[in-house]
Amino acid sequence: MSRLRGGLPKRMKLQWKVFCYFLFFCALLLVLLWLMQTVFLDATYKAIKSNSIRNAANLVAENIDEENLEALTEQIAQANNYCILIVDQTGQTLLNQESVRGCVLHTMHEKGLSELYARAMQNGDGLYSAQERGSQEKETSVEALDADGAARRIFRYRPLDSLVYGKLVTNAQGEELLVLLSAVISPLNATVSTLRVQLVVISALMLLLSVGLAFLLARGLSKPIVNIERKAAKLARGDFSVHFADGGCRELSSLSETLNQTARELGKAEGLRRELLANVSHDLRTPLTLIGGYAEAMRDLPEENTPENAQIIMEEAARLSVLVADLLDLSKLEAGVEQPDMRPLELCHSLETTAARIGELLKADGYRIDFSGEKAWALADETRITQAVYNLLLNAVDHAGEDRRVQLRLTKSENYAHIEVLDGGTGIAPEQMEHIWERYYRGGEAHKRSVRGSGLGLSIVKSIASMHAGLCGVRNRPEGGSCFYLQLPLWTGAEDGQGTDAQA
Repeated sequence: MSRLRGGLPKRMKLQWKVFCYFLFFCALLLVLLWLMQTVFLDATYKAIKSNSIRNAANLVAENIDEENLEALTEQIAQANNYCILIVDQTGQTLLNQESVRGCVLHTMHEKGLSELYARAMQNGDGLYSAQERGSQEKETSVEALDADGAARRIFRYRPLDSLVYGKLVTNAQGEELLVLLSAVISPLNATVSTLRVQLVVISALMLLLSVGLAFLLARGLSKPIVNIERKAAKLARGDFSVHFADGGCRELSSLSETLNQTARELGKAEGLRRELLANVSHDLRTPLTLIGGYAEAMRDLPEENTPENAQIIMEEAARLSVLVADLLDLSKLEAGVEQPDMRPLELCHSLETTAARIGELLKADGYRIDFSGEKAWALADETRITQAVYNLLLNAVDHAGEDRRVQLRLTKSENYAHIEVLDGGTGIAPEQMEHIWERYYRGGEAHKRSVRGSGLGLSIVKSIASMHAGLCGVRNRPEGGSCFYLQLPLWTGAEDGQGTDAQA
């Protein structure tokens, strides 16, 4: 199979596919129109006529004992150009309605009617054929169709193409009667010839219009799709500035909007990727440079081999370790490869322990962490929740006010436990609040890097909140500073006492 340069199979374009399908559909309609108006016209006409005369006979039979039978038959005869006879077994006419002169029923003698009655008694209700033998003949035979399909001649009459239907019926006096209806079949040869000429003209016009309409329709449908395909190819090559125009219909417009959103998100992701690489490179290069510089000085200058320099090397190595650990944690959380160990957790005790541990580490720097809370249970991974609270506390310490005080609070509402970390800093600009959860986000001013963290702490908090079906956010405090919060769904199992057992 031949293939295009891009490796895809060579196939017909959408425009020509739609064009061919539409032409095929139009050709099929023309063929059906020809068949119905020429080949099957006579058969269809006779089938409709036969069904109509059968229904009329059934209606007469149902009203055979009604007083208005004569009025009913007259109405049927006049409305449909039927001739109606009701005869007994001797051929005597009991009711006569003639709407067409010279019809087959009214050219028949009593003997012929009695023979027709006998055939009806033998074969039951049915349709009798009356076929013209030819224009040169003066007489025509009427035949009754037997059950096996064979025809038997019953009588002769003057040429008129007709359909005759007979139905046996028993009246209220117990007499069996034969209801006969005849309908003249109009000759269709001239009609078919006229229709054939009209069809030739109509077919030619339809063919020309179909070709034009198919071309316009195919082009109109394929053009916006081709434009989308070309721009999608640019998007695949990394051009995220491409814009997909309105496709002209609801589906294509929706697709264009989706692709525009995709382009924006990919552009944003590409920007974040580049920023992440730049920031990670910077954060890796700085401690590596310090470690290399101090190690080289300690090797070449004996007087520089001091505990202070060794401490700097150890601190920078620890900083590298934190950065790598945070990057690995964030990658695992976002990829979902690490499943949380979800267990009932009493948050108040866990948070109080975390606050006391961090407060003890930062006491020498003059920081104080105050904790207040009420008992609340959550189904959570204690290690990850502790990590999230630790990151929020370190972020608050980096932005604490002059009093160097950080507050950790635990409250609960009807369905959630609310963990809040409050600092007394300068607060956060409103336009930056939704972006600070992104890795290495920089606001209008240079982002203040945490001297204790990797700059990924808030991104890790967001991933941990999502892992626990919770929420995280930030708001500014009226009295100054900011409040970072983490909301976790309460664990209802604690209501029946299971929480205490699980904690124990």
